[in-house]
Amino acid sequence: MRVEQRKSVNYIYRTMLKEFIKRHKWKYISGILFLICLNLLQLVVPRITGNIINGVVDGVIQENKLLGYSSIVVLVSFLIFVFHFLSRLQLISVANLYDYLIRKKIFRHLESLSMSFFNKVGVGDIMALSANDLSAVRMAMGRGIILTINTVVLIVSSIIIMSKSINMRLTLLIFIPFPILVLVMLKFGRVINKRFTKVQESFADLTRKAQENISGIRVLKSFTEEENEINSFKQLNQKNYEYNMRLVRIQGLFLPLIDFLSNSIYMITLLYGGILVIRGEMMVGDFVAYNSYVGIILRPLSMFGKIITSVQRGMASMFRVQQLLDVESEIADTSNTEATYHKLKGKIEFKNVTFSYTKQAKHALKNISFEIEPGKTVAFVGRVGSGKSTIANLILRFYDVEQGEIMLDSKNIKELSLSTLRENIGYVPQESFLFSQTIAYNIAFSEQ
Repeated sequence: MRVEQRKSVNYIYRTMLKEFIKRHKWKYISGILFLICLNLLQLVVPRITGNIINGVVDGVIQENKLLGYSSIVVLVSFLIFVFHFLSRLQLISVANLYDYLIRKKIFRHLESLSMSFFNKVGVGDIMALSANDLSAVRMAMGRGIILTINTVVLIVSSIIIMSKSINMRLTLLIFIPFPILVLVMLKFGRVINKRFTKVQESFADLTRKAQENISGIRVLKSFTEEENEINSFKQLNQKNYEYNMRLVRIQGLFLPLIDFLSNSIYMITLLYGGILVIRGEMMVGDFVAYNSYVGIILRPLSMFGKIITSVQRGMASMFRVQQLLDVESEIADTSNTEATYHKLKGKIEFKNVTFSYTKQAKHALKNISFEIEPGKTVAFVGRVGSGKSTIANLILRFYDVEQGEIMLDSKNIKELSLSTLRENIGYVPQESFLFSQTIAYNIAFSEQ
């Protein structure tokens, strides 16, 4: 599953997200609008609170006006609840829909790939990708989008309100730690992406090892290889643990550092704002409202670490998923393939066929030629590895030959559609396998 490293936002957007976002743009637009309304409504309460405190301190506010303010706060709180529900309903549902569609796409893609792909890529790799990576993608597309929009809207809106209605100088102090914050996020974001990719790869190795041992448990026990396999699994498990700890260490440093920078903003505004109140240059209600706005800003700022982690994990996982989807089947119908299904008589010809499973491996078959007439019974005998199963695999076109031709009814099998070829052939593989279904299901599998 190695392809050229085109790990960029544009590449992932073009290959994985563009069509989906266009198809479901109204869900995204409505969800984002609900989210913006939710965040703007949250900014109303601190201003109302500040007005109430100023009115109480100056002695100009009356009980009926206080009741009116309280009613507004209750109404705003109810609207926040409604928009909170609606925004999550739209954005989380569309993330779950993408997860559903991409899982279906991956499964369909896996079913279309040739046998050579599964010879090179272990089941554990595919299972790890289907479980961990797709979960990371779903989180990035749902929670990641919500956190990002919350952060942007709350910070921009709060700063505008604070600068226009409270105190411009005090507002400007918020920006002192911002350059450091941006540098920290950029630096740590790249590191988190790389380390999470390593974690996913090592998890795939671990899953593959577990799958192989469970599937081959009879062989292991027959040859008393349990201890060797335990030690081998231990090494992979240790590697996975170390990669996870490297990721935990960088996240353990990153998240507290974001909190530290966020709290430093709060302390700067608290100190300078307190001085302004003592000097009489700022009203107590405005100071309380200002600190409420700072709290609103700091809440999403403190979430920046989680946003970066979620988005970077999602990007790394999206790239791994795209690597799989970029793999093309070596065996597929072409423009020269017959389009319609038809019954074959069954004449088989091998003409100077040469084949090896990989470029590095020795030839499984070399210059093999024979002819089998319809209705005849033929048996191939020979030692293990002599190519008996390979002949059956090539007739079914699980693989394509390197040299020579395989003919069915005097036609090259590459000119027959895969459905025509395989539906005309009854095949009983030497590997025993039962699906996790009823006995009747397994017996009648080809008729399902």
